[in-house]
Amino acid sequence: MIRNIVSFILLVGTGGLLLTETLFRLDNPALSVPIGISGIFFISGIYYHIRGLKG
Repeated sequence: MIRNIVSFILLVGTGGLLLTETLFRLDNPALSVPIGISGIFFISGIYYHIRGLKG
């Protein structure tokens, strides 16, 4: 239960961060590394959220 809540927060938080960074990257190409890190956290959030929903 707790893991599912934490993974959902990770999923939504990094999803919003990833979207925001991608929009700002259009003006600043130096944001490539933070976008990559956010993408890794976003994918891990999806993985743990699906794993938590399965049981």
